[in-house]
This record gives sequence, structure tokens and C-alpha cells, in this order.
Amino acid sequence: MGYTHYWVDRPKTLENYESLCADVDKIGGYCSRVGIALAGYDRGKYRKGAPLHYSRFIAFNGIGKDAHEPFSMPKDYDESNDSLSVFCKTARKPYDLAVCLVLLRMAEIVPGFTFESDGDPDSEPEWLTAKQAYEEIFG
Repeated sequence: MGYTHYWVDRPKTLENYESLCADVDKIGGYCSRVGIALAGYDRGKYRKGAPLHYSRFIAFNGIGKDAHEPFSMPKDYDESNDSLSVFCKTARKPYDLAVCLVLLRMAEIVPGFTFESDGDPDSEPEWLTAKQAYEEIFG
């Protein structure tokens, strides 16, 4: 069973995308420092050491047994494209921290972006850890 995060509202184009990508790099660096390995998207596969973002999308996953469903967020969202994810099941794998951090950052800097989660952000251990890490990274 997956532990799932859902994007409830998101603008068609993510404002502040370049800033968000810089923040994704900070999140990736933080995860690396605390021992969470992330696989970025490279030529159709998730690979260790690959970038976590590109000019048109952010995409990453855990590695090996710590992988589940990839987090994927395009810069431009087309509602007619059924293949675009509007959720990410992390199954509470370690990379869930990176997913939570990106969602928290998007909610702060992307106008109109909101999300929900299976976990309670005010009491769930994964969310409490993410909020503490968020303060460490972004103040």
C-alpha cells in the first residue's frame, strides 16, 4: 500500500520555476547529507547522480529497494494529458522526505499550488521530520 501525496491545485505553468529548481538542488543536497540517496531522471530511467530537474520538469525517486513511485512535476501542466501524475505514492520510503520538502517549498513559492497527503502534517512523523528539515534548509 502506498503512502500518497496529492497535488490538489496547481497552476498550468509553475511560476518561480527556476527558483524552485535551485531549491530542489538544496533539497537534494540536504538528503545526501542525511544519507538519503536520490535517483534523478536520465534518458528514460532513474539513475544515481542524474539531475533532479531539467528545463521542463522535476523528477526523482529513491534508489534500489528505497525506490517506489517517482516524483514527477512538469513545469507546464496540460490537463488533457492523462499520463501526467497528480500524486506520488512513496510507501514511506526514505525519499519521501524529498517529496515532502518539494511539496512544502512549492506551497510556499508557487502561487495557487496546494497539496494533500495521507499523513497528517501536524502529527505524522514523516511530516514532522520534513517540517524540521524545511526549517533547517530554508529558515
